[in-house]
Amino acid sequence: MSRENHEAFIKRLENSSAAVFRVAEWIYAQGWSVKIPAIRYAPYGSNPLDYVDDGDIYMQRDRDWERIDVKHLTTDFTDITNWPYNKTIVSSQIPVDRANPPSKAYIIVNKAITHAAIVWRATRKHWYVEELYATNYKRNENFYICPNEYVEFRKIIND
Repeated sequence: MSRENHEAFIKRLENSSAAVFRVAEWIYAQGWSVKIPAIRYAPYGSNPLDYVDDGDIYMQRDRDWERIDVKHLTTDFTDITNWPYNKTIVSSQIPVDRANPPSKAYIIVNKAITHAAIVWRATRKHWYVEELYATNYKRNENFYICPNEYVEFRKIIND
């Protein structure tokens, strides 16, 4: 990874905290326990696999802690009627396949962090892989895509 990409990655990681904490607050308000793993920043030039995250949030329903990953978009939406995409990008394929434990859900929040598009792991049989240009890394990558009919939209503020 170039120094420029590394610095951009660190900046995106730092900026993701507001979305992670807002989603955690929403999950907590639903009556579930929440844990947020600490962020470990990989120094430039280090092996990034030594710093792979353990997910953004863990929520406990019943006995098991379940992993949740959060994505913060720079676009606005409230539900499927104004979702600006004809498909939903779940995440890059490599981190999804590497996740241990696998994520229970990918919660994609709008710019204002008031609404979410939720892709549950239970819909995985409907996902497919598509090669897309990753603007953050300026290269093509394989992404998991979920058809919009399997995406759940929720208000996450005052819900």
